[in-house]
Order: sequence, then C-alpha cells, then structure tokens
Amino acid sequence: MTNGQHEPPARVSRQVILNLESTLDEEAMRIAIELASSLKASLIHHFIENAQLLQIAALPFAREIRLSTGAQYPFTPRQVMQQLQEQARRSRQRLAHLALPYHLEWQFEVRSHRTPAGLEQQTAELLVYGRRKQPSLRGRSSGPILTLFDGSRASLRGLDMALKLSAHGKDILILLVPDSEHSLESLQAQVREFMSREHLSLPALPFITAQPQQLQAMNRAYHARMLILGARPGLLPDELLGKFIEDSPCPLVIIPQDSAPPADA
Repeated sequence: MTNGQHEPPARVSRQVILNLESTLDEEAMRIAIELASSLKASLIHHFIENAQLLQIAALPFAREIRLSTGAQYPFTPRQVMQQLQEQARRSRQRLAHLALPYHLEWQFEVRSHRTPAGLEQQTAELLVYGRRKQPSLRGRSSGPILTLFDGSRASLRGLDMALKLSAHGKDILILLVPDSEHSLESLQAQVREFMSREHLSLPALPFITAQPQQLQAMNRAYHARMLILGARPGLLPDELLGKFIEDSPCPLVIIPQDSAPPADA
C-alpha cells in the first residue's frame, strides 16, 4: 500500500526501512520519519505480523482469558488475523498522520516475517527497528541516545544521525569500540574533533568488550531512548543480530557499512 498521494518512483535511490512487529512503537516511527526526511529518502514501513501468536491460536486448547472477568473464550487464528489487521490499519493511519508535515514518499507493507537485517542492509540507507514488546505508555524515553563509534565510516555517520535526532545536542552517549586498527586514543581524538566542530561536550565511554549482552545491559541501565549501531560488520554477526533486535529495550537504528553519506555532507 502507498499513501495514495505521491506514488513512489519505480526505483528509489534512498530508502529508510522501518520494521515494527505487531506493535505501534510511535517513538521508532518518529525516528524513521525524521531520518528519512533529513536524508531526503523514501520511507518503507514493514508491519510484521506476529507469527508466534498465529501458531498459538492454531493449537486446539488455545484460550483467551479476559483480565477484567477471568472468563475464557476461544482463541482462533481467524480472531488473531482480525486483530492483526486492525493493528496494521492503526499503524498505517498513524504513519500517515506523523509523516504528513514532512511531505515524505512512503509505503506501508504487511509481512508475515521479518527479512534478515543482513539482506535489508544491501538495499536500505538505514534500518529502524521498533521494540518488539508493547512500548510504555509514558511516551518518549528521557534517556540518552547511545551510539557506537569504532572509527568506521558508518559509525561517523552514526554521530551525525545522533545529532540530528538529539533533543538539545547534549543527550548523546558515545560508546568507543577500539580494535587492532583503531586504538582507544585515536577514537577519542576523532570524537574530540567531531565535538569541537559541533561545539558540543559529550560523554564518551570505552566499550572494550563490545559484547551484545553487555550492550543491551547498558541500554537498560541508561534507559536509552535509542541505540544507533553504525560499526564494522564483525561487531555484531548476522547470527546474533536477529536475537539482538528481538531483545532490544529501545528502538534500534542500523547504518549499513557501505551506505552513502548524508545528502548535506
């Protein structure tokens, strides 16, 4: 489905892909819209149906328990599909409302499963993943934007993206990921240069181990508003990336390593 007003061209050079799994993560939606606008890119919203819920509903003993009454009701695949269709309708309506002021070209697609991130990175400028669980009703988190920096081109773009999405230019926490080619000292020097150019003073913490579990723990500890993952491909292998996306407590922005520089770079 498209917005019905501006049909996308046959081939779009820049795309931001938003993946939401049967939830209305408005914060992730706003992030994707803002980034697509800043990159002058089209936005593609993939609404991923909850396949696990459909599998549960197909079991002969599946029942729905209403919390208000404690009563049990049949839980069927047809009912689940109706609920998913309603969720997709609401998600599309919300996307249309939020994207309207930005005059974006956008598409809305319902999918039965999530495409592996490694494949989507081959065609997308950016990937945005919403939280798999229903977000808190409190709205936007007041925590920082976490962004990884390892000296790569993608991680430098991550700093730029964080600045575009920052509320006041100071709610950014940079995690330095040194390796054999980029020492901690050289990364610190590059970040200082970036901050000097932008007239900012931002915290930058060494993240020596770069383990996915520790990264998720930091997300939770700092109540991160989002995580920007622009780093060398080996930092988070494809076999771990899917699980990382599923467990992320905040919206996740992935910057492909070979993506083009920003439009205003």
